[in-house]
Amino acid sequence: MKKDLADSTNDDVRDFLLYLLREKGKSHAYVNQSLSALKFLLTKILCLKEATDRLPRPKNKEPFWVGMFEKYEDDHFSVCRVVFGAEPKDYEVYNFVQKEYYNLKFSNPLLTDVVQEKRTNIKRIQREVKKEVGDRGIGTKAQLAMKLQYETNIVERRKRSKEEKEREKEKQYVLRQEKKKEKHKGH
Repeated sequence: MKKDLADSTNDDVRDFLLYLLREKGKSHAYVNQSLSALKFLLTKILCLKEATDRLPRPKNKEPFWVGMFEKYEDDHFSVCRVVFGAEPKDYEVYNFVQKEYYNLKFSNPLLTDVVQEKRTNIKRIQREVKKEVGDRGIGTKAQLAMKLQYETNIVERRKRSKEEKEREKEKQYVLRQEKKKEKHKGH
């Protein structure tokens, strides 16, 4: 049904957004962007401030499910994080592991801790735990490995970016030198 935008109500806009989500299969980000564009059009272009006062943004009811894959080799530990989207069924996880496990990008290997079997005083253990938590923060080995991988990726990205900037700077320098030579050659 076609309707003049100035005559549309909040229910019309809500129905349109739900149509985009459910029938067109658009993502929540797409729908939010569409809503922002409609609000801009209604308030800034058509000057209809009251039309956009109560337009709700649709919420994503299904959270993203994240899988953590841990790999132990000898005395090394590495981890990989995979975002599944909606809650995967058991058979979907099984199929994913069968087909994609060898394509996963695991973090750099970390040394695993060796468990001590010597009995120690409970207060000493509490002090050591408090000291370790203060140093590393709270988290599992997988979370720590992911954090290290994330920091490593940042350093690598910065290094690549710096190299690209230097190459671009060198290229611009060469172009400037060529222009200078062209000017000095004459007509």
